[in-house]
Amino acid sequence: MSTLKILHRIYFGFDGKADPYQEYLKTWEEQLPNYKIVHWNVDNLPMDICDYTKKLFKEKDHTFLGDYFRWWVLREHGGVYLDADIEIINGKKFNTLIEELEKTTKYHSFIGVESVSAGYTAHSMACKKNSPLAQFMCSLYENIGSIYHLRKRKELLAPQLTQLYFYDRGFTENFGVPDSTIPIIVDSVMIYPQEYFTPLDYVNQAPVLNIKNLENICLCHHFSGSWTNTGQRKVLMLSDYVKNREEYNLQQDYYNLQQENHNLQQDYYNLQQENHNLQHNKWYHFGQLSRKQKIKKIIVVISKKLKIYPILKYVYKTVRK
Repeated sequence: MSTLKILHRIYFGFDGKADPYQEYLKTWEEQLPNYKIVHWNVDNLPMDICDYTKKLFKEKDHTFLGDYFRWWVLREHGGVYLDADIEIINGKKFNTLIEELEKTTKYHSFIGVESVSAGYTAHSMACKKNSPLAQFMCSLYENIGSIYHLRKRKELLAPQLTQLYFYDRGFTENFGVPDSTIPIIVDSVMIYPQEYFTPLDYVNQAPVLNIKNLENICLCHHFSGSWTNTGQRKVLMLSDYVKNREEYNLQQDYYNLQQENHNLQQDYYNLQQENHNLQHNKWYHFGQLSRKQKIKKIIVVISKKLKIYPILKYVYKTVRK
């Protein structure tokens, strides 16, 4: 088997609760049936490998313990690391990315961008064994020291820490994050745009589907936020967000049609009002005429209605002469 066609999954389950991400795991099995899935936990990971892991294991901090071991398994074994709340959308397309990584000598790893401000997809990446990216990230955690106490600060979250690999090598744009709509290679790492691995945006503490082009989506990170105080969210699939967006768009179209109908009714009312004003002005002007002028006006109107106005006009001119 290919050394890269391995899906690494880390789940510690320190709280004793059942694994809530089984629905996402099913998509791994369905979309990439030829890949080996390796399940990692306290029984097969070296909890005492460094001070960082010792302290986090003692605190039973599963999320930040996993932040180190995701890079460790890639450094030691190579392959693909995916967070447990990753849904595989297009296994065929993702497999193509893996096979391109296997064949190339231009890059040793690939990762995606969450956004320019949010950093990298530390929830989804692939590396060749002992890749410089995996080695750098392991070293970062192994030497983090007492800074680990601040691990929940935004600057020390995994997506932002990954930026240091690129920044440390001289890529300083957006503090190490390229703002690109196409895949690009930076320091021997292929970087994919947001829609490849993170089609959802995290807005106001909730995932939102903002990506319009769904064709490039390989994976979907669902932002379960297991390390936050928001509690476990309901398990949703990307199709749920697409359906919700379609329903929202339909509601928006219905609202727009109602608004357009209202505007048409308002225009019709305005036209009626304008016609009323014209009629009012016409009769007001008629009321200001003398008796003789009124009679003449009435004769002209009636003759026009009866289509004899040209004849009367001719007779009138003849008599005047």
